[in-house]
Amino acid sequence: MFLRATESPTLLNEEFQYSYITLLSRGASPAVACSQLEILLADVIWTMEHEAGFQSMVIRVQELLSQNVAAALYRSAMEGSVSAQQNYLKAYPPPGCDATSDGPDAFSEIELSHEEIVTQLRAEAEAFLAEFDQIVSSEKSKDASR
Repeated sequence: MFLRATESPTLLNEEFQYSYITLLSRGASPAVACSQLEILLADVIWTMEHEAGFQSMVIRVQELLSQNVAAALYRSAMEGSVSAQQNYLKAYPPPGCDATSDGPDAFSEIELSHEEIVTQLRAEAEAFLAEFDQIVSSEKSKDASR
């Protein structure tokens, strides 16, 4: 049982905190991580509530894992998945399409054709790559001048 009702929760020591964070970063759910470490979910919750550093690390791991999903969504969108393109553009509207100015549903009302979506995504990718190339070139020229 992951939650205990009869005893007070206890703080996880640093070793359990580290192991828990490691399992989460590898994609384990909180329940699976607790099961593998043979700790109680109540103790994880208690530790998060009383150890700001632990809570911060759990939040950071969740943010990083969500970036994996965003990257997969982008890759799928670039491979031509229309639903991925729509979801990506809703999550990351291109400059000039300020969805928040007209309310949360403003961007979803814009009807783009498959070709328009692909064109916008390609333009953003090309702009990103051009900026990236400039940064790399700048770093190379700095290294060469040393």
